[in-house]
Amino acid sequence: MNKSKINIFLIFVFLFLFVATIGIIISMNNIDKQTKETTTLYTATVSRIEITDTEKNISAEIHTEEYDTSLLISTNICKKIKLDDISNLKSGQTISFRVENIKANQMNKVEFINLISLKTDTKDIFSLEEYNKYIHDSAYPARIASIAMASLFLLISLFLFFKNKK
Repeated sequence: MNKSKINIFLIFVFLFLFVATIGIIISMNNIDKQTKETTTLYTATVSRIEITDTEKNISAEIHTEEYDTSLLISTNICKKIKLDDISNLKSGQTISFRVENIKANQMNKVEFINLISLKTDTKDIFSLEEYNKYIHDSAYPARIASIAMASLFLLISLFLFFKNKK
């Protein structure tokens, strides 16, 4: 292949990477904008709690009497909340929680589902607003990196395009 064909191929590769990165940025847009309208409220009875601590990451699973799907509190959320509030949940205790509407139809079909909020009759363990803040904070570095990479891919594509034009 001559240099011109290699440059054209590389232009398309970097343009593809640019578009893919923009797609990632767009898909991340709403992850920290959950509302009562974008989530579904459930009530269940706790059967048991599992807290997984690998010293780097902590996550928690709540198993309920009503659902086969366990309720996962992700590492991003567990880092920000009091884990004692989770570990102090008792078997037979009633909890209310929210899941994303697009995942609500997966209850009893998947092994676990991420919680968007969690509360008991007496305490909010984490609210919808807190969830949005925690996820926003944890997604910020990925958003910055994605924007930087998209810009880099676009600049490389433009550089190769103008280099090829000469």
